[in-house]
Parts: sequence; C-alpha cells; structure tokens
Amino acid sequence: MDTWHVPVAPNGLVLGYDLSQIHETQMFRSDHHHHGHHFALYALDREGEFYAEKEPLLLIHGLEGGPKDFQAVVDRLRGSAEYQLYVAAYPDFRTRTSVNGKDFAAELRRLIAAVGTGRDITIVAHSMGGIVTRQALNDLVIDGHVGEFGRIRVFAVDTPWHGYPGPEDGLMMSFARPFLPAGLQDMRAVSPMFHHLYSVELPETMSLHLVFADRRTEVMDYTDVPVSELVGKLADYYSYDTPITGEPMVMNFWKALLSSDAYSGCEEEMRKNADAGMLDAAEADRILRRWYPKFLGDHVGVLHQRDEGGFIDYLEQRLAPRNQPE
Repeated sequence: MDTWHVPVAPNGLVLGYDLSQIHETQMFRSDHHHHGHHFALYALDREGEFYAEKEPLLLIHGLEGGPKDFQAVVDRLRGSAEYQLYVAAYPDFRTRTSVNGKDFAAELRRLIAAVGTGRDITIVAHSMGGIVTRQALNDLVIDGHVGEFGRIRVFAVDTPWHGYPGPEDGLMMSFARPFLPAGLQDMRAVSPMFHHLYSVELPETMSLHLVFADRRTEVMDYTDVPVSELVGKLADYYSYDTPITGEPMVMNFWKALLSSDAYSGCEEEMRKNADAGMLDAAEADRILRRWYPKFLGDHVGVLHQRDEGGFIDYLEQRLAPRNQPE
C-alpha cells in the first residue's frame, strides 16, 4: 500500500489512490484514553501530497463495506482542483452504529482543527454510512460544535433510513443480543438510536441529499413493501389532512425524507397537485422519484456505475464550484 507520513494530515498519513491496497483493520484509530478501535479519516493522493486548503470530501462506507467500495468515485474525482479526498476506516460490524457516529463526530472536529475552522465539508456516505453520518451531525449539534464548521452537505447513497426488523429492547432483545453483532443492534427499526435519530433538528448549514439504487437488494426505498405504504399515506395527507401513521420502518423513512434538503420542494409539488385534485398514490410516487432519484446498479454496484447518467455523473455535477447553482 502506498503510504506517506505527513504530520499535518489527519492521523499523520496520506494514502495512495489504489483503494484495494488499504487494509482497513490496520487503519483504525486508537489512543491511550479510549480502548478499542475507532473511526479514522485518511487523505488520498498519488504522491503523498496533502492539500489542507482544498475542501474536504469524505467517503464513508457502510456495513461490511470498505474504502475499496469508492474506487470508481475516486478514479473520477482524483486530482480535483476543488477537493481533497479522504476515506474512512472504522469497525462497522463490531461496533454499534451510534458509537461509530460519535467517533465520526470527534474525527470531524479533529479534521476541522487540522484544515481550519469554518471550512465547508462534503460527505458521500454509502448504506449504513449514511446513518453513521447522521448520528455524527446530531452529536455536533447537541454538543454545540456546529459553529466550528462552514457548510456540511451529505450525499447519502442507498441508506437504510427505515431500519430493519428486530425485537424491541426488553426480554426478547436480552435473548437476541449475544447473537446479534454490535453493528446490527442499532440498525433495528425500534432501536433507541432510531428513536432519537430524527429528533435533532439540523441547522441550515447542514444538508442531506438522499439518492437510491434502482435495483434494491439490501435497502428499501419508497417503492418497496412495507415502506411503499408511505406513498399512499402521503397522498392522503396532502389531499385530506389524514395524519401519517404506520409501523416503525415506515415512520423512520418518512422522518428521513422530512429532514432531507429535497423535502420542501417535494412537499410544495404534492400540495400543488393536491389543491388541483390531482394527487393520488401514483402521482405521489412520480413526485418522489423526481425529488429522490434512483440510479443504475444494485446496493453496492450503484457506486461502481461509470456510465453516463449514473450516480458518479450526478455527484460530479453537484460538486460544481459553490458559486455555481447546484
């Protein structure tokens, strides 16, 4: 693995662009004050240069993933004049998601201390990495650290905002816990983490862009049962003021949409159609597809899609200089 010791870079290292050479378990952060392995960020470059003046662009993988999942993204964006690329190393499977989120928040503060306070940051988070990122943003807000950053924008790709089936905390969970990996415990739709995940109001300086893969395997979206129940509920909500209720997976997903950057536009279009008597479940579905796009590929393949019109094209367009409209 190409590695350069650069003291001013986060965690003192810069890694090469060949992500297949990264041995993630060797890259976890550890210190004398905290036992175990922790979230760590590493800058990327082909010759060991570190560009602190460029906007940090962080690539955060999901459960049982790794930095290599982003190879196609790195190949497209390497050498950017605007962005310094970083990858994350963290124990996604053996550490609770909520704990990884707290570690990520701490690592973000270390990053901003290294590159300068008030800086903008862009995060591309895949799968459970989106949940880890949302938890990190929540912690920054709760702990009063938002002012240390400029704008933080997140592109969450095929993230399971719904959570997964599993027992509530209590007797059943006490029996299941020894057999459930730590990385899955918080991913239950009824977990304490999901109960609080959407309760923190993010400031205007933080934005969440939600996109999905068009071939669903491990993650549901608004077209999959039971989450698809939300589509008809939205049509009734905007047409007849019918309160939205449902099982935790449905409500979790709706709360994720509510906290995303696209929801205000989506809501405006739904209200306009409802006022015209034209909003049914089919139209609500079409509106959601416009505001929450789906890209070619399955859960992991969506990150590998190099064809025109794929997610990487979309990302590159949205990463245009900030003085241009997104």
